[in-house]
Amino acid sequence: MKKEILSIVTLSLSSQMRNREKSGKIKILILALLCHTICACSVLDRMNSPSFKEYEYNVKNILGYGPVNHWFSQDFEKWLDAQVKNNVNWVTIEFFCWNSQQEGRSHYYENPDDLKKPYQKLVKECRKRNIVLMVSIVNDNKGSGKYGDDRKGLAYYKSQIRRGREIIFDEGPEGVVIQPVAETQTQEGQTFESETIVLAHQNGFKTCWNNNSRPTNSNGCTYFAYHPSSTSDIGITGGIIVVDHGQILRELSKNGKNVFGPYDPIKVSNYAAEVYTGQRGFIHYGFGDHQVDFDIIKAIGSITKK
Repeated sequence: MKKEILSIVTLSLSSQMRNREKSGKIKILILALLCHTICACSVLDRMNSPSFKEYEYNVKNILGYGPVNHWFSQDFEKWLDAQVKNNVNWVTIEFFCWNSQQEGRSHYYENPDDLKKPYQKLVKECRKRNIVLMVSIVNDNKGSGKYGDDRKGLAYYKSQIRRGREIIFDEGPEGVVIQPVAETQTQEGQTFESETIVLAHQNGFKTCWNNNSRPTNSNGCTYFAYHPSSTSDIGITGGIIVVDHGQILRELSKNGKNVFGPYDPIKVSNYAAEVYTGQRGFIHYGFGDHQVDFDIIKAIGSITKK
């Protein structure tokens, strides 16, 4: 009798152990399947996410536009979708927004963190569409008094412009080109430019040189931007032509007089085509564009269909 009871108990314990072992194997299998699924999804996510190709950075393929001083207030999706539709593959902005000066304010120079969320969103939306974003951090005409400027130069905002740089660095280098200073001319502009180029390269960013407005080489940067003063000048081979000069902006305006636009799509298209044929990059700098100028985007893109 005792032997029978012992046998029954042994069988019961053995069964429980087998069940536990089976249960453990099932749990391990489920865990393995979950890990495999998560890893597979991660790989698929990486496969499906946009990645910038070399041709998108090639100077001769650059066609760009930007409402540079009012970028932060735009409908990013609508704006960037229009660029994709028209093969306009670069965007340019001035991070600190010159036209805040025209309105008698220095708000963003004093409060760069107010631009953090708009910048994060713009970077995200550009990356979704494989649009390269060229960020000109500051313009060294700041302090000149031009176009309503408050005559406070970059040296007055040393800590603030460096905080703006941090915000840009924090979002990473993918699809972003940094132009530390536009139209470099003051001591503070030179200092900020030099230190930013070093830091940008250390952080994996491509950079653009615009020292003194019309450089003829990149001076160690990835690119150089050239600001012509008229449409009779298409710059230097290998450069990016950026229409950021009062005289050429007036020339490209509809009435031939207004630096703030509106700009004439035919004039812009004709000039862009000449630049593009010469294998230079082209960027229309919408200096006074309060809203995205969809006609200008279409005009720029049309030159690839001619």
